[in-house]
Amino acid sequence: MKSTLHSLGRLILAVYTASVLLWGSGCANYKWGNPTELNFTSIYIQPTQSETFAPQAQAVVSSQIRKAFIQDGRVALVSDAKHADAVLAVRLIDYTRTGGARRSEDTIVAQNFNISLGAEISLYSADQSRVYISKRALNQSSIAHIGNPYSPDNSGGYLASEYDAMPRIARGIARKIVDEVLSPWPKHSD
Repeated sequence: MKSTLHSLGRLILAVYTASVLLWGSGCANYKWGNPTELNFTSIYIQPTQSETFAPQAQAVVSSQIRKAFIQDGRVALVSDAKHADAVLAVRLIDYTRTGGARRSEDTIVAQNFNISLGAEISLYSADQSRVYISKRALNQSSIAHIGNPYSPDNSGGYLASEYDAMPRIARGIARKIVDEVLSPWPKHSD
């Protein structure tokens, strides 16, 4: 009985050791992050332009784009286009509000709204000799709830809910812009 347990223990140890070695060798060549290199290492982000009536949009979107690039960390942000390898231009081109759920006591009045913000991005080299992205459209949506359905007076109106939704929409569109700009690029040979 003692030798059977000893043999079983040795077998378990051998299987465990083999699995650790196999797992370790499989992960030895794995690299975190994106394996392709970008054509630029620094970027200048122009102030966001807006052709919409979206409240607070320009400043909030600009701030969120910068924050998202900093958090990603693959490229350095510079404060002057002359010192950048690439320049990003963002234009807000579409802002829509559509009624979502309606109030049960008055079906004309909306209880929430679907808000959508569209942006167009262009990315080019600082000397404008290369265009990496030209007028690519991106969109982000969110729901703005009117008031608090759990409070007795259902306080908070449409404008408050729209202002509350804008930072959420800006974070979403900023993340999409960063993903688009930092997606894999084919290497250019100069």
